[in-house]
This record gives sequence, structure tokens and C-alpha cells, in this order.
Amino acid sequence: MKKTLVALAAIAATGGAFAQATMTGSIAFGYTQTALGATSGGSGTTTSGFGSDDSSLVWTTTEDLGDGIKVKASIGINAGVSGVATTGKDEYITVSGAFGDIQLGSLRAASYLSGGVASAGSLADSGLNGTVLPKRSARDTINWAFDVANGLKAKINLEEDDTAEGTGVAGSTAQGRTTYQLTYSAGPLVVDGGYRSYDKQGTGTSETLYSSMVRAAASYDLGMAKVGFGVENYTAPYGNTRNNTLVGMSVPVGKAVLGAQFATNTTSGSATAANNQTLNATLVNATYNLSKRTSLIAEYIQSDVGYVSAAGATAFVTSTSAYTAAGSYGKQNFGGVYIYHSF
Repeated sequence: MKKTLVALAAIAATGGAFAQATMTGSIAFGYTQTALGATSGGSGTTTSGFGSDDSSLVWTTTEDLGDGIKVKASIGINAGVSGVATTGKDEYITVSGAFGDIQLGSLRAASYLSGGVASAGSLADSGLNGTVLPKRSARDTINWAFDVANGLKAKINLEEDDTAEGTGVAGSTAQGRTTYQLTYSAGPLVVDGGYRSYDKQGTGTSETLYSSMVRAAASYDLGMAKVGFGVENYTAPYGNTRNNTLVGMSVPVGKAVLGAQFATNTTSGSATAANNQTLNATLVNATYNLSKRTSLIAEYIQSDVGYVSAAGATAFVTSTSAYTAAGSYGKQNFGGVYIYHSF
């Protein structure tokens, strides 16, 4: 947030530069309900209400430096509703040329499975990230994307946690990571895959940190529908693994688009037997486009919560943050209807 305010102040101080920036944004308002079902003694809970589901403002500017090199910069805020504080949104600077695109920024990347190729265009508003799939987080990032051959692109991405400056800061347990990605596009077919290595792996007895991750996804547009599939496999220093999979599909029907996602999270090899489990999540949604900028969205998500140790949740087991005590909840159900407008 502090970096966001400083950057906005800098833009405001340069009146001419601010005048050349393009402002875009979006707002979604509607009704949501979340229900947690108890499985061992406790009672379930349900929360619901009307409110702003999402609102944001983004300023973007571009500059041609000549010799085929361009610079693009963007900064944004998640605009809080009345009485609620605003928070920082993605910010970045991208330098583009014959060498490709080099980007530096603080970003919350889209979920690889629920918001990427495997989703096959089925993401309307909420995704399955943060349920049985990893939760998105802000990270300071530098990446280089470039063309390898016709239809084949490569990307190298270096990230560290956004909560601390520099690599290896004392007291920071967040792991930095380097990801190597290839993406191939040919007409209706898109295929990509990648490998990630982590720093701060700890000792060989650690089950909650990561040592490496491999992933792959593909989608195909059939015309009447688009389908996708993806998988991520994480390995910890101890040797335990977490395997995430997702099947996604989207179907256009006139002005509407119907979407669905089915995800699994299977953990194995843990020294704690109860941690070795398979969790499932399902998302269905419908988007009706009133215009190019305004739409109605309805969605429903059901996800397993799974086992929670007495010491609390372990991110390697599941990224779900809805539960509060060991064994309290078995499933989470979420539903929402919104009107969405972008400008």
C-alpha cells in the first residue's frame, strides 16, 4: 500500500504525464453466501449479504523510446467501498522490443489452473484458487518473455515474497522461486508447461516448504465448446508431494457463457497419515453479457476443507483458509450473483 501511494503521488506531481495516462476500472455488486458444514461435533456456519464483490481502478501509460523499443507502466488500486480502506493492486513496468518483453513489478499472478490455459475460459469471477488449489499472493517479480519459434513462446520468471525487501531477509519464511515456462499456440490448440525451483527449502525433514514444482496444461476450442486440462505437482524436501489437477470447460450460448471447473488436490508421503488425503472442488457459473462492458454473473462453488492438524492449517496440505479448528468443517459452499461493469 505504501508503494502504491508513493507511485500515485509521483504521477500526480507530473501533471503532463498523468494527463497522458489511460484510466480503466471495474465494479461488481451483488449478493453472496458462504456455508461451512460441520463434520465432527461443531455446528455449521452460514454468512451472507449484499455488497461490492470487486472494484478497482488502473492507470496505464505507454511511451515509444524509438529503435523499436517501447515502455508500458501500470499502477492500480482495489477501491474500497464506503468506510473500507483501499489496497494496492498490481503495478509494473514493461520494456518491449525485438528481445521480447522484460517486466518488473509487484503482481498477483492468475491461478495457473483455475485462471490459466486449463480453465478453458471458464473463469467468470471467483476461481478455485484458495479452496483446494493454492491461494494467490502478491510477489515482487522480474520476468522475461520472448518468442522461440512460430507459435512457441518462452518465459523466465523470478519472484520473491512482497512482504520483505531483498532475498533471504532474516525472519522471512516466504520462499523465492524461479519458473521456466513454454507455451505453444496453433489455432484452437494451446499447450504449455513449466518447471519451478524454490529457495529457503529448509532441512530434509520439512513437509511444509517446497523444493520444486512441475506443471502442464492444454486447451482446445471445439467451436461449440472449449475444454482444458492441467496438472501441477509439488515436492517438499521431506519427499511428500501434492498433486493438483483441474478440468475446465466453457460453452457459449447466445449472449451467455456457461463455465465449469473440477479440481482435485491429492497429498501423499506425509509422516502424518491424516495429511495424506484427496480434496475435491467444483465450480459452475453463468455469464450473461448485456453489452461489451456490462454483464450478469451467477456462480456456485463447493469444496472440501479436509483435515486440519491440532497445530493449525498447513499450506502444503491445503490452501483453504475457511476453517478455524481441527476437524470442525468438512465442506464449504459458496454462491453469488452480481452485476459487473467495466470502463
